[in-house]
Amino acid sequence: MSGIDIYNILDRAKNLGYSAEIYYIKLKEKDIEEDVQISRKSSYEEGYGLRIVKDCKLGFSYSNTLSYDLLDNAIEVYKSVEEKDCNYQIPSPEGGVNFLKEIHLLEFNEITEKIEEFYSQIKAYKNELSSSDVNITYYNVSGFEVQIGVANTEGIDINELKSGISLSLMANSKIKEGIVTPDIYEYDYTTNPSEINLDTFVNKIKENVNRLKKRYTDSIDRGIDIIFTQKALNELFMPLFSRAVSVENVFRNKSPFSKNKRISNEKLTVIDNPRYKYSLSSRSFDAEGLPTQETKILEKGEFTNFLSNTYWANKAKVKNTHSAIRTYLTLPTISTTTVELKMKDMEDPFYDKVLVVDEVQGVNTANFDTGDFSVNVSLGWLYHRKEEFGIYNMVLSGNIIDILNGITVMGNDVKRYGNIAAGMIRVKGLKIV
Repeated sequence: MSGIDIYNILDRAKNLGYSAEIYYIKLKEKDIEEDVQISRKSSYEEGYGLRIVKDCKLGFSYSNTLSYDLLDNAIEVYKSVEEKDCNYQIPSPEGGVNFLKEIHLLEFNEITEKIEEFYSQIKAYKNELSSSDVNITYYNVSGFEVQIGVANTEGIDINELKSGISLSLMANSKIKEGIVTPDIYEYDYTTNPSEINLDTFVNKIKENVNRLKKRYTDSIDRGIDIIFTQKALNELFMPLFSRAVSVENVFRNKSPFSKNKRISNEKLTVIDNPRYKYSLSSRSFDAEGLPTQETKILEKGEFTNFLSNTYWANKAKVKNTHSAIRTYLTLPTISTTTVELKMKDMEDPFYDKVLVVDEVQGVNTANFDTGDFSVNVSLGWLYHRKEEFGIYNMVLSGNIIDILNGITVMGNDVKRYGNIAAGMIRVKGLKIV
């Protein structure tokens, strides 16, 4: 049926006695990638997810087009639900939304121009690096512009445009005949393409190649202090921490913080900041249309807040931190956005002998309920007396609480890498196997 809009569907749902909400996206993407061969992709996606609630029961459906079938299908799901749960609620507005300007700096045509610029630069670097035995084995440059909106029967009707770009490079180098370094992976994603500097990418790759050519082969003390780069924090700390601070997991005793509401490290502050400048995870409102805000999660050794959405705030009887996340295909869940680590005192973490971890693999094997992990350090280096020796394929084990308690120093080199903003941190108490 043509001419149907989201308001027609919401009005019909309301007339049938349902509280209803539609979450929708209209997404344009472009992607250039080279692995075995170069591929170019452009796509458009439009999608609508409908939630309905009545008499403590929930119905849900989704579609790529708007028609009354969206509502009919949600009602069918609603009718099939037997168990009531009065924590389901379509939220009403909670204050005004302060819209972020930094999440939509470029239109889609400008994003595609930037993608082509980066592609040309990567090709030039690829030729330049090959002459020094550094091979770019993979790269991807992608960008998007998306309209995200939430409208419901309770008074929320809000949408915003967001655009961004991501770039990733993978490289290796021949150390000697028949032996190459592990893959060195660098990436960045941002709403501001001017933040991405290919010179910085290439210099980091060259630095790691030089370290790996001086590989450290002696044994390393199992209890040596560890320095995590921002990249390593994004790869190891973020997946563990993001899941652990969800009210849902804390409530269900599936978080290491369910029974540990305090840590011994009182110098550390942790904030979830959904309004961090130029971060792709920043947003003016959450996936239920509620205004975003900074949430202080940890301060002076105490967990002051865990992250929640409407359902879990109701069920756990806690403050709603407006941390709902979803796609149009799913119901709202809970997630961090950009996590900021802050220390009372900042100083250089490079002193004495220390093992620097830059890349890890195998985080998916961690026990997310307990926070225990045992991961492969796929790239790092030993720092000793101002010399650096490359290391890789070592196993690092510990627990997310060990990391939080063990942070002794944070460097002044604070920057955002992926979804974490911090300086490099020095940690005691983890184990090298």
